Amino acid sequence: MATRIRLKRLGRKNKPFYRIIVIDSRKRRDGAAIEEVGWYDPILKKDKNFILEEDRILHWLSQGAQPTDIVKNMMKKTGLSHRWHLMRLGLSDDEIERNMQKWQLDREITLKQREEKELEKSVLIKKEAEKEKEVEEEVKIAIESEGAEDSEEELIDGTDEGASKDEETEAVEEVSDDKSDESDESAEETDAVDTNAEDSEEELIDGTDEGASKDEETEAVEEVSDDKSSELKTNKNRKLNSKKDKKSSG
Repeated sequence: MATRIRLKRLGRKNKPFYRIIVIDSRKRRDGAAIEEVGWYDPILKKDKNFILEEDRILHWLSQGAQPTDIVKNMMKKTGLSHRWHLMRLGLSDDEIERNMQKWQLDREITLKQREEKELEKSVLIKKEAEKEKEVEEEVKIAIESEGAEDSEEELIDGTDEGASKDEETEAVEEVSDDKSDESDESAEETDAVDTNAEDSEEELIDGTDEGASKDEETEAVEEVSDDKSSELKTNKNRKLNSKKDKKSSG
């Protein structure tokens, strides 16, 4: 009969519990066991979560039973697989006990070394976490300082922009004042030109008026001289006519 040393699941959902049984390999998983040789509770701590009945397991191993991989790992942790190896070598009980004591000492040393390594790893992990925190804090401080510098630069740029804007407004005001002054000057020049034009027009008008009055005076003088010449002519004619009358009467 081919027998297997394996686990049989019990317990509730999400809370498994296993029995270590010897069973015929041809039966189903939850079939009737030939014998129970231990238990396994995965919820408990690793070193105290199983118990093996070593004498019964060795008996079934001598009968040709084959353990599963999980059961083999449990046998290695307890030293049962090493004892079975020594028994198969044909050593005496005293030699097996001496070798088992040596194995036990070596096992304790290896467990201590593992604990030390785990402690070193935990210390290294803590140091790395602390370094990462320090780096993060430094990065945060650098970012905050850069943000403060950027804000200061923005404030400075804002003041510079405000000053430049003020200067631009002042320059614009000066340009507008200059333009207004130029416009006033141009207006004054246009007023002066207009006044000069008006004066020249008045002078021209006055000149034309004076020329017209002079022409009128010359015309009046010419008329007076014509009247006088006509009067003289008439007087001469009268005198001549009177002389002729006198001669004719005499």
